[in-house]
Amino acid sequence: MPLTLGDTCYCLRPSFTALAAVEAQIGSLISLVERAGSGGIKLTEIIVLLHACAKAGGHDIGQDAFAAQVLAAGAASTVQAVRRLLEIMMTGDG
Repeated sequence: MPLTLGDTCYCLRPSFTALAAVEAQIGSLISLVERAGSGGIKLTEIIVLLHACAKAGGHDIGQDAFAAQVLAAGAASTVQAVRRLLEIMMTGDG
């Protein structure tokens, strides 16, 4: 799944390893989905999720550099990708 931030297009891959890394940093993925559904997802959670999936997609970028790109592009530019990743996590329809 593509995510374009500025001039860079990232291929996001929600692999098991990526999702396990997300859980290790922010806790339960089910709770993340519930927070997102109620509008309570945090920017840091968005960054962690997208960064882990970008790394699994073959992009070698540090989390701080990735976060800077997200902020430069505007966090709203990530909404569709986050929504799709959460949907894939819950339905397995990737």
